Amino acid sequence: MNAPATGAHRTLEVAYRLPDYVAGQSNGNGIVTTPDGKSLIIGYWYSGALYRLTLATGEIHRIATPALTSADGMARRGSTLYIARSVNSEVDAVRLSGDGTRAAVLSARTYPGADTTTGIAVSGNRLLATNSQMDTFLYGDPLTSPVFTLDSLPLR
Repeated sequence: MNAPATGAHRTLEVAYRLPDYVAGQSNGNGIVTTPDGKSLIIGYWYSGALYRLTLATGEIHRIATPALTSADGMARRGSTLYIARSVNSEVDAVRLSGDGTRAAVLSARTYPGADTTTGIAVSGNRLLATNSQMDTFLYGDPLTSPVFTLDSLPLR
């Protein structure tokens, strides 16, 4: 059953306002809410930066963290972000500081069958990771598998 959207529709034109926007590149890609729900965290594929966008004001601040290039899909549980990094075929766990201005990488892991990991979701005590098999699109190589797969990993 589909429920109607609530609240007013609002378009946020963010990408062009971020300092590391590069025309023609993958820019803002992953997006999740902050633990308090007042801001969005946006992962930037090309530069690897994380940004916090305050919904009430539109203010954008870069989160101090090491570069997480090819950050694609993101999920959050509490103050921990899980970031699918497509080119790296890995999933990183990143802990946000209490004020949301900093983040530290807790772990970076790959897994058997990882193949251009583009999406991530938390389900119970598991991470669900999509393997897009985008080899041909990204690298011009033959596909490692013609079948789209989803892996279930321990949350850790």
